Order: sequence, then structure tokens, then C-alpha cells
Amino acid sequence: MEETVTLYRPTGPKELELVKQSDYTKWPPRLPEQPIFYPVTNEHYAQEIATKWNIRDSGVGYLTQFEVKKIFMDKYEVHQVGASYHTVPPCSLCLCGSIFRYLCVSFNLV
Repeated sequence: MEETVTLYRPTGPKELELVKQSDYTKWPPRLPEQPIFYPVTNEHYAQEIATKWNIRDSGVGYLTQFEVKKIFMDKYEVHQVGASYHTVPPCSLCLCGSIFRYLCVSFNLV
């Protein structure tokens, strides 16, 4: 069995709908308002992005998780962002399995 690396991707509703249309098997081409694609290796940081950026932009944010082959990831340097979080460069990912949406965050309107 091939080793994999877990990555997280905060996303908004437009992008998630496109992922859903692919039956959760691939990431769509970049949206005009999102020219850069970068997943992160840190779940907490991904949740922070979904909460701060996606909610601000669309009122709701989603956190996705997916696996890529470790041999593929070994080709790329992981970069530190902020104090202790990491991203990988934009790239066509070698997915292993499906993209899994597991967290939805939104404004709490009272």
C-alpha cells in the first residue's frame, strides 16, 4: 500500500459545488477570485482560513480533507506561513481517493 499525506483545503460554496459536481474526485480549475490553489498540511490553520476568509467572502466556509501520494509530495518543499503553519505550492495534486468535506463554518446570525 502506498504511503499518503493528508492535506486540508479551506473552500467556499462555489468551489465546493464544483468539487461536488466531480463526485468529489478532483479540484476544479481556479475561480477568477481564487487564482492560487494551495492546500495546507495543518488542519488548525485550514480551519482558521475557512473561518476568517471564506466566511468573510461568502458567509460560509468549508474545510476539506484529502490524501495525496507521499512520493508526489516529496517532490515539493513545504513552506512555513505565519508562526507555525505550512502550505505546499500550487500544483496538480495526485489524489488518492475522494475529497472529503467535514466541517462547515458560518456566521451565527441572531
